[in-house]
Amino acid sequence: MARVGLVVLSGLFCLLAATNTGCMKCGETIAERTMEKVAEQVTGADEIKLGGVGSRPVDLSDLPGFLQYPGAKATHSAKVSADGGRQGQYYFETADNASKVADWFEKNLAAQGWQEPVKVESGEVIQLHSKSADDKEMASVVIHSEDGKTKIGLITMRETK
Repeated sequence: MARVGLVVLSGLFCLLAATNTGCMKCGETIAERTMEKVAEQVTGADEIKLGGVGSRPVDLSDLPGFLQYPGAKATHSAKVSADGGRQGQYYFETADNASKVADWFEKNLAAQGWQEPVKVESGEVIQLHSKSADDKEMASVVIHSEDGKTKIGLITMRETK
């Protein structure tokens, strides 16, 4: 509970820093770096990088092309490195319907030799979970429609040891 309080408190500090400085760009940069450093300390991660926050662009450099849905707009990203592994979180929006998006991911994972995805459908949400053939990478995709758009949440994990 103390960690949650610390994260909330530091988030508020970052918001204040961003809104109370003469240079909004400077305030955003200070807030973004502070959030990353606090998150690294709280989680014990070696490194955390946020994208799509404030002035930072979304960073898709670690995301394989076969996991990037064509034409989808990337809205946020986060990368975490710790304990011999790397995790990426990526968020996209598209006008295509959720079923079409899910079919695309299933086909692309299979084409890359990944294990057949476990597919879970619950109401308006479709989830896909799969591993690479060598079990060193994993991807989970959550797809749902909201406000006339289909939202895609993608989590990737990779062993780096």
